[in-house]
Amino acid sequence: MNADTGQSSVVAAFIASVVGFSKFDLYDLRRLDVDISDDVMACIDTIRWRKAHLADLVPDGWSRAHAI
Repeated sequence: MNADTGQSSVVAAFIASVVGFSKFDLYDLRRLDVDISDDVMACIDTIRWRKAHLADLVPDGWSRAHAI
């Protein structure tokens, strides 16, 4: 059985877009499970209200984003 649903590539593309490395097609959110898409939407809301930058929310976030 193949466990790869492609969701990780959607999340990686989202993260890359948030730190400015690429563009993200919002229609790809439909490829995510509800719980994961809710997390992405929470990130978007945080960015929208300038509460934090996504790369600052995780340890070593900028270098991890570059690695994606």
